[in-house]
Amino acid sequence: MTFLKCFGVLAVVLILQSTMVHWSFLGNYHPDFIIIFLVFFSLRHGPVVGVFLGFSIGLVQDIYSVETLGANALTKCLVGYGIGLFDESRFTFSNSTRLVILAIAFFLHDVVNGIASGLETNALIMSLFKQSLPDGLLTMVIGFVLFYGIFVKRGA
Repeated sequence: MTFLKCFGVLAVVLILQSTMVHWSFLGNYHPDFIIIFLVFFSLRHGPVVGVFLGFSIGLVQDIYSVETLGANALTKCLVGYGIGLFDESRFTFSNSTRLVILAIAFFLHDVVNGIASGLETNALIMSLFKQSLPDGLLTMVIGFVLFYGIFVKRGA
């Protein structure tokens, strides 16, 4: 995928995340399309692309959340690098394995983001169970549908 296509998809994902996600029919629970995008591109292109893409996405998100400046850039950078280590040019994954990788990325992101944002231990644990778990399950369902559509259609 060329840089311009990647940038265009990223722009659509950022707009989708900031507008349509809040129209969720599940009330206060929302999927994280940005994590799905980051996991997809990190798996496809490796840790270097993952770290730069994660940092760039996190930096854009940090512009809108000044109270935790740097937390999004740090967490997305770590997730992009960590998931990029499972580069698909070296490994072959089934869709169920991609789903497990997406789940690990989502919860790693939320734990590191909570710690970087300065949440206390009890507040972090409550946040993980009350908000992150349902959001993660919704993200995994949507991620599975997208991964299945992308990889089965292409025969990967």
